[in-house]
Order: sequence, then structure tokens, then C-alpha cells
Amino acid sequence: MKTIFTTGIFFILGLTVAFSQTYNATSSVDYFGNTNTVYSNSHGNTIATSKMSTDYFGNDNTTYYDSSGATMGTSSSSVDYFGNDNTTSYDTYGNTTSTSTGSIDYFNNYNVNYQDTNGNTVGQSSSSLDYFNNVNTIFSNSNGETTASSTSSYDHFGNFNSTITITPWN
Repeated sequence: MKTIFTTGIFFILGLTVAFSQTYNATSSVDYFGNTNTVYSNSHGNTIATSKMSTDYFGNDNTTYYDSSGATMGTSSSSVDYFGNDNTTSYDTYGNTTSTSTGSIDYFNNYNVNYQDTNGNTVGQSSSSLDYFNNVNTIFSNSNGETTASSTSSYDHFGNFNSTITITPWN
């Protein structure tokens, strides 16, 4: 789920901004076991949604929708022999747009490397769990400059809520 979440953030909010912007994401599991996520802006307006399901082989498949319900793209995530989460994102025509590889380090941080279609690293993220069970994530570009951060936690109803702040860069 961590790879899907961070891939979703990049997929939906992957844009250069001129000033800092804050977004929210709320994920819940439906009756069929699908994880449904609603992405909203700081005014509470829904800007996108996603739906993740797990197939027979254990792959997590996600479809991303814009605010009007039109498909923006998909992603598929699987765990390899070494325990790495490998995710491939696709556009609406099925063309690969990016890939990512996530793994847990010695300090129990969850680190993800994002690559473009040519295999070039375009960014990284690192997530850690704090004393209050919040998941804190820092996103950076290929130069190591911080581009976004998020704080996520489960609420009383079992929903996974995140606040994402996009930091401007040149």
C-alpha cells in the first residue's frame, strides 16, 4: 500500500507549482476489499480518486480518475523475491509512464526510488513511523531537493488520512 500511495501522490499531483500547496487524501476499504482513495485540495474539493484491488496473484492494481470520473491512468504493484515493492504506472493508452521500487531499510524506513520511462531516477521518498504512529514522508527530486511532504495516520473509523504539502522548486 505504501508504494501505491506514494505512486498515487506523484501520479495525481505530479506537477511543478509556483507556491506551496496542500492536499488531502483519505483511503478506506470497501465491502469487496478494494481501497478507495479521495484526493482533495485545501478547499475540500475532490480533484481525483483512485481504486485499488488485489488480483489473484497478489498484485495491487490501481485505477486513477479525475474529478469528473474519467480514467487518468493505472498502476500495478507487485512484491519481488527480495521483498521490494515494484510499481509500474501507465497512461490511459497503456503506455508506461514511470516505475518505482520501494523497500524497507535497516532503520525500518520505507524508501522508494522513482524512475522515468528511460530508467532515469526522477525522485525519491522516505517514510518513517513516529511516536504517535503517524507515517511521515519526505519526497525529493533527483537532485535531493525536497519537493513535498506528507503526514498520514489512521482515524477512529479505520480510514487512512494524509495531508500532503507540495513545495515549489525551480
